[in-house]
Amino acid sequence: MVKFADRLEEKEIVSIDQARKIRKYIRREESPSHWHLFLVLSGMLGAIVFSAGVYSISSHNWYDYPEWLRVFLGFVPTIVALFFYYRMLTKHPNSTAWIEATSLFLMLMIGASIATISRIYHMGGDYEDFI
Repeated sequence: MVKFADRLEEKEIVSIDQARKIRKYIRREESPSHWHLFLVLSGMLGAIVFSAGVYSISSHNWYDYPEWLRVFLGFVPTIVALFFYYRMLTKHPNSTAWIEATSLFLMLMIGASIATISRIYHMGGDYEDFI
């Protein structure tokens, strides 16, 4: 319905103020709080499950790869997460589900990259050593 109000405004059937009132009325009448909560929670759960898959795939046969490939694979999760975060910023900047899911996914993938690089070079658990 909100998109329909946008189209009415684009085709100049209603004025900007009238379209704003229509959108406000539609949003007030709809009760999307449960739907938004479901989208946010399922997006976050999907990010966690996908991150766990990335962790498990990268740990299988890890020492069979040459060191240069391990370093490259260490940064791939962060690059993929940055792509989805960029996509959220450009295509879905107002979607709570996209914001929460991509933020959590980016955080987990940065952690995966830190863990992978520290595993390659046998660093301790200190963050200062990683930097």
